[in-house]
Amino acid sequence: NNLAMAVPSPVEDYFLLVDGLPEPEKAACQQSTQKWLDALDKWYDVPAQGTGFMALQSCANHSCEPNAATEGEGTGLTAVYARRAIKEGEEITITYIEEDGDEDGTGKALSFKQRQAALRDYGFKCQCTLCLRDAAKAPKKPSRSGVKTGRR
Repeated sequence: NNLAMAVPSPVEDYFLLVDGLPEPEKAACQQSTQKWLDALDKWYDVPAQGTGFMALQSCANHSCEPNAATEGEGTGLTAVYARRAIKEGEEITITYIEEDGDEDGTGKALSFKQRQAALRDYGFKCQCTLCLRDAAKAPKKPSRSGVKTGRR
């Protein structure tokens, strides 16, 4: 999450392996796999981003106001660091989404609705302190109980 790590694709590994083969084997390998590469079209060389298992990071829950952050390194290692003083017994949280609005291209902080939408793929509705405050400030939809709609 937000590590900006890129890892090579298996197809890239294939090209490196084939390039190292002596010529008769190299030609035979390319001939037998060319139809698969053609089927992949231009997408065969797109590296995967953010793929990995980060044991320490995976223990941290999400907050839209996190007290910690993660940083990926070119070596594949991940560091978790405090963004502010963390009290003893306080849960360490990170954000699973971009905080600075990059997801909507505005550069502004994401709104409550934008944050909830960005977190939808994670399978939960965020109830961090910021989201609870924003939800309390949001205008309430009028109740429709007792109102009939449709044709008679």
